[in-house]
Amino acid sequence: MLNFENLTNLEQTLLVDYYKSSKGNGHDFGLACDTTIPPKQARGVISSLIKKDWFDWTEECDYFSRGENIVVTQFAFRDEDIPAIAEWVKDEEFKVIAKAERDQKAQLLQLERDEAAEDLREIQGKMEELLQEAQAIVQDTDEMAAAESYWIPQIAIALSPRHDYVGNSMHSLEDTINELSEADEQEEN
Repeated sequence: MLNFENLTNLEQTLLVDYYKSSKGNGHDFGLACDTTIPPKQARGVISSLIKKDWFDWTEECDYFSRGENIVVTQFAFRDEDIPAIAEWVKDEEFKVIAKAERDQKAQLLQLERDEAAEDLREIQGKMEELLQEAQAIVQDTDEMAAAESYWIPQIAIALSPRHDYVGNSMHSLEDTINELSEADEQEEN
C-alpha cells in the first residue's frame, strides 16, 4: 500500500513531475546524468524514492553526446500503483489550484482593503478641512461657545486621535483606516 504521507515535499514534487512526464501512463520517464553511478547507489531524492520502492529502475543506457558520456536511466511506476498515483497527482494538482485561487482572492480582498483605506484617508482629510471651515464660519458668532462644547469636538474626536480635546473615540475613522491597512501587514507576518 502506497503511503504518500511519508514522502518529503521534494519527493512529492518529483513524483508529480515524473508522473506528468510519463504523459499519464506511469511508464518511460527518465533521468539523464553525466555520472556512471547507478541511481540505486546515488544519493538524493531519486535514490530515496527507489529505496522506498516507489518506482522501478527499468533500464540504463550510455550514449555519447557533445564529447561527454551520458547515462540515461528509465523508470516506471509499478503497474498496480499507477491508478493510486494518478488519483493522488490529480488531488495534489487540485490542492495547488485551490490554494492559488485562495491566495488570489486574498490578494484581491487586500487590494480592495488598501483602496478603501486610501479612499477613507482622503475623505478624512476633506472632513478635517471642512470642520476647520465650519469652525471658522461660527468663530465670531454667539454660537461659537456651543459649537466648541459639542459638535466640533465630537466630530474631531470621531475623525482622529490627533486633536486638542480631552478624551478619544472608542473607534475613530483613523482606527478604521489603520485596521484596513494593518490586515495586509498581519498576513505578511
